[in-house]
Amino acid sequence: MDKNSIHICSLEAVREIDVSVYDGIITIEDTNIEDPFRLERDGPEQLVLCFDDISVPMDGYVEPEEKHIQVALRFGYKIAKETGGSILIHCHA
Repeated sequence: MDKNSIHICSLEAVREIDVSVYDGIITIEDTNIEDPFRLERDGPEQLVLCFDDISVPMDGYVEPEEKHIQVALRFGYKIAKETGGSILIHCHA
């Protein structure tokens, strides 16, 4: 895997690939997910962000917020600093 690279894929695709080639994984999932994707302890570091794919407030749902972006950026910077950084980002889409 190229260092300093970012790849994006779906939840379906991430279940089919060898994630061990990445230095970090960002998992973006809905709040009502039934089968979340979690890595084994010996895999790359994983950040899980949980919010719903909505653009206006709705009762019972979590809106994406600036704090989600800030956490993802801090994670990316950490991976880049520690390992040179290849990151896989995946969500339901």
